[in-house]
Amino acid sequence: DGATGDVMVSGTGISYFIGTGGLDTPGSLGFGIDAAGFELVIKTDGTYAFNLSGTVRTVGLDGITVTGTLNAQQNTHAFDLLGVEAGSLTVGGTLTFALIEPAVSLSGSFAIERTTAGPDAIPGSADDATELLVAGSGVSLSVTAGSVGFEVADGELVLLVTENGFAIDASGAVALTGVPGISASGTFGAQVNQLKGGPGGVDVSVARSITVNGETKTLSLDAGVKRFGGDDVALNIGGQILSGSFDVDLTGGDVAVEISDARFALGDGSRDYIEITNGTGNILINAAGLAATVSGDVVVDIPGVEITTSLELEINQTGAPVPALGLDAGNYVRVRAGTSVAPATITIADQELSGAFSFEQITSGTETVIKVAASSVALDLVVLQVTGATGTLIISSQGVAGELTLPNISLNSIPGLTAQGSAVVSINTSQTAVDETFTLGGGETLQLTLPAGPFVRVEVTVLPGDLVLEIGGDIGTVTASGIVAVERRLKSDGLSLVTIIGVREFNSTLNIGGADGINLTIIDGQGAFVSLPTGIAGLLSAEATGTVGGGLIVVSGTVSLRINNSGVAVNETITVGGRDLPIRFGAAEGRVFQVSVSGGSLKIGDFVTIEGDIAIDSNGTLAATNVEVFLGQGPARLDNGDINPLATGVLLSNATIGLIRDESSGTAKYAVSAIGTISLIGVAGVEISGTAQVRYNDTGTNVDTLLPIGVDSDVVVRVDNGVTEFSGTDIAINVFGQ
Repeated sequence: DGATGDVMVSGTGISYFIGTGGLDTPGSLGFGIDAAGFELVIKTDGTYAFNLSGTVRTVGLDGITVTGTLNAQQNTHAFDLLGVEAGSLTVGGTLTFALIEPAVSLSGSFAIERTTAGPDAIPGSADDATELLVAGSGVSLSVTAGSVGFEVADGELVLLVTENGFAIDASGAVALTGVPGISASGTFGAQVNQLKGGPGGVDVSVARSITVNGETKTLSLDAGVKRFGGDDVALNIGGQILSGSFDVDLTGGDVAVEISDARFALGDGSRDYIEITNGTGNILINAAGLAATVSGDVVVDIPGVEITTSLELEINQTGAPVPALGLDAGNYVRVRAGTSVAPATITIADQELSGAFSFEQITSGTETVIKVAASSVALDLVVLQVTGATGTLIISSQGVAGELTLPNISLNSIPGLTAQGSAVVSINTSQTAVDETFTLGGGETLQLTLPAGPFVRVEVTVLPGDLVLEIGGDIGTVTASGIVAVERRLKSDGLSLVTIIGVREFNSTLNIGGADGINLTIIDGQGAFVSLPTGIAGLLSAEATGTVGGGLIVVSGTVSLRINNSGVAVNETITVGGRDLPIRFGAAEGRVFQVSVSGGSLKIGDFVTIEGDIAIDSNGTLAATNVEVFLGQGPARLDNGDINPLATGVLLSNATIGLIRDESSGTAKYAVSAIGTISLIGVAGVEISGTAQVRYNDTGTNVDTLLPIGVDSDVVVRVDNGVTEFSGTDIAINVFGQ
């Protein structure tokens, strides 16, 4: 410039290189520009400024490429020259880096510096080496299949290039694009460390603070790392969160994710009922949607429930099968445990259920619950083995409740009892009753009406003739219909389990001992039994009509059947419907089938009538309390309860009677004890009052026995052998006023 004396230079096709070595020198590492435009001004004081711009490429950097326009500018003058700020030196531009592995694209504004200070950033020290430092801001990076995948906007980047390789870390807030209804959060990054060091050029880690353009950034990478992903990343799928460490790549046109340290939970928003932790798995994302499988450890927070098997999370939001992950068609987020081939084991209310279980979080009304679809379920109640049951369970804040069904099952492991029919497995782990309708989705509802728990019970609906009770001895068998419920629960001692057999809607026609035996029609019976190694023992209450002794004794009223076909002593207390029910049989009783009639009537011939609470067993034993015994022509009372004016005979009121029959000698022998208030009916001018007692025993042995009547009453028969006694207390006889 003739006016100023400045030297002005411009050029095109200029080559430029920043790095170690040269643009075309073997072993060089850095960035080069071919065919760049160039401007240079040299001031008379020796200061200068230049501006160089051109298309950039990488030199010697395997695993990374770059495109875009690189600008190199420097101004050593005191004032701005060529549009370059005074005293500045910058190399950078708007560039796009492409990593080969993982396949990640990074775009943004980058600044590049060349330094010889080495890792300690102190010139003249022992570790001095030529390095390139690259920093980026506003960086976008992504791994996508078309428009679907993971993207980071407004991220940060730091790149170190040395003669021993390069290391890059670019990260920012992640977003999932192209998948409706699913979002991602967390920090994602591209991390590659190809730095080598030491003898043999082994992979080395890097931990550096790097300052570019006055801004300090941290670069800390493990040796040999190559990943696009992040830790503590979360996917939100319709309000359900899958989190963990994600490593992302492109595979066959899909965005493929390997997930580790995964966590997923099913709950009601305030409490996690089932949680998968330390999980590993895979996620596939493409234009159809997202699918995933993750398995891991189990954490359960459900009262009365234990799950010891591993769980697998299955997510399919594509609507179609995903063969690569083994997922069937549909749109679902579910947790699965077990298959029909390899069943899982779940403990509910102290009972082990094995089978295939699928857990899904749903909203029923305003409540968030977990729906459990169960199939191929097996349950061992010792005396009953369930296999192949299917149904639905509900997990809520109260516990687990539900029903499983089985079209056909046989009870053949209970000594003395066999049955077959359709079955329902009922479950309730809470201590409150359940009466609720749950909306399961797709128009499906589940109505649950269950009593308070906790329990796991199997109810078998038995058709007429398909329930057979073996009493044994002279009694034989009893056939019936009804509903049989089998349940295992803790005894009252809290230490051991007992098998309880509940019966309801029991209907039977009893014919025990032929025409001269017990012939009763029993309807709508209900009761409970305990299962023993040799049989069952318990009580059953029902309405009954019939006869005993070929019609000599007529029975009508509410009956209690006291049954023990085990032949051994029993002393158990079970709780049924909140009531403690004692089940007690003495060792000497043997096999027992006792009929107790509450408010019943027994007629012995045409002369004796007994009305009240009466018990008759298969051994010929009779016990009665609160009875009236009438000997004579009657009946003693009219239907309204008044004395029959046409009756004639002796009335024993408020009586207690015990009769024991003994045929051990081959001939029937008896021990009798009876006591009550005596009166005379229908004999003009004669009245008798007082307490009368009859005691008789010709069995050959002294008798001291307690005879039970149902659950709550007993009669004592205590008569020495050879006693024949009729006695009275406060007896008064009035004959025509005398």
